[in-house]
Amino acid sequence: MSTVYLFQIDGAQNNDAFFNLVRPCASYFYKGIVFRVGDAPWIPDGVRVDMQKSRCLITLIELEDTRANALISARKYLPENSSLILRSLTEYLDRVISSCESTGDSRETGFASLKEILAQGGPIDLQTAGALRSSGEIVEQLPLIDQFHLIQAHSPQSDGTLREAVVPKDIENKPQPFQGVLRLDADRAKSLGRCVLILDAVIRGQDHSASTCHSWRTKAPLKRALRHANENPTLQDLVIRAGKTGLTLDFETLLAELVRVWASADFTLEDVRRMIHDYFPAASRVGGKDKMERVFEEARGCLKATKADILTASRLRAPATLTPQSASS
Repeated sequence: MSTVYLFQIDGAQNNDAFFNLVRPCASYFYKGIVFRVGDAPWIPDGVRVDMQKSRCLITLIELEDTRANALISARKYLPENSSLILRSLTEYLDRVISSCESTGDSRETGFASLKEILAQGGPIDLQTAGALRSSGEIVEQLPLIDQFHLIQAHSPQSDGTLREAVVPKDIENKPQPFQGVLRLDADRAKSLGRCVLILDAVIRGQDHSASTCHSWRTKAPLKRALRHANENPTLQDLVIRAGKTGLTLDFETLLAELVRVWASADFTLEDVRRMIHDYFPAASRVGGKDKMERVFEEARGCLKATKADILTASRLRAPATLTPQSASS
């Protein structure tokens, strides 16, 4: 049995509905002190800590009124450093404990216990979650990029609670970043193929189907195009010929072929790698009966967030130039 700590960081009134829904599942609830994440810095709407015997799961919560905005808001945390977040959370707990102590709040003991457990250095996992304010629905949960050992659990929850990320036995402690030669089992190859097909439809503006995923995949635009062309053999292996026995895939060649297919978008190899990395967890949980309208909406939200990150990174990499005024001064 786990002990659940729930913190409402942003005390805006429109966030209260969500926390009123999920608060009953919490052993300890606290509202009233700011907690900042990263260099920006970001201020999450909430933080949930699930403390179990063998591990601890920390979830940064972002609340929005629409599904697409929730996807974008939550994903800004993905590149953040988990160790720095943990340090910031410890400092936040110091302030919470001090506040409880000064007011004689009985929760002080519980929060002090949490801080002590975090300081012991046991297994700690961090993820981000996007949710809808009014309904309490969890749109998506994703592990931070430096948390490769986690995989996305099915997000939407009817009871307004946050589900714990799952660590499948076959990939436990075996990170598989998208680079080099990948040896994929049948399920992972199918998920990667689905990821590429959906991204292709969104990128090329062919994301307008009302069918289920199972029906759409057989006639996906990229699959149709590959059947009538001899180029891009690695893509053909992934989305057409991959069978029940899995696939050995040169991912770098796959990236080069996708750059050619999406030439009008002017992506680099690393842009494509990042898009696949960011969308793959969501693509992995798409089921055959899922409606493509909702699948495309989620993919568009993911791509929007990723493109914003890519644009920011490119600006940071760009060399500084002198303006006429600065050159003459």
